[in-house]
Amino acid sequence: MSVAIAVVDPHGNLLAFQAMDGATETAILTAQLKAKTAARWRRSTDDLFERVNNHVNRAPEWAGDFPQGGGFPIVLDGTVIGAAGGGGGGGDGSLDDQCTLHGIRAVFGQDVGVQRAE
Repeated sequence: MSVAIAVVDPHGNLLAFQAMDGATETAILTAQLKAKTAARWRRSTDDLFERVNNHVNRAPEWAGDFPQGGGFPIVLDGTVIGAAGGGGGGGDGSLDDQCTLHGIRAVFGQDVGVQRAE
């Protein structure tokens, strides 16, 4: 598997991007879309996936977002300072989640918030 990781600012503007050799175009695009989606909604894309599938809020589908696991806002002191997204890890998003969280925590430490701002 070849994973791609994208990092965006709080407004969804791409700041950093890296893909493993052999990453597919889908992995590259979904990593960026997940990061942008997490920044826009200030919550994990896995949480958005659940909300969309349970018809709590289907707006992310219509807004062109990508509510699939693998994207997380980066929250420091209650403020979203950006977001990161991973793509290419498989259909259920669990490997994308793991890779993205590992990257965020490697930079910001284990206690960084990744779900939503307070």
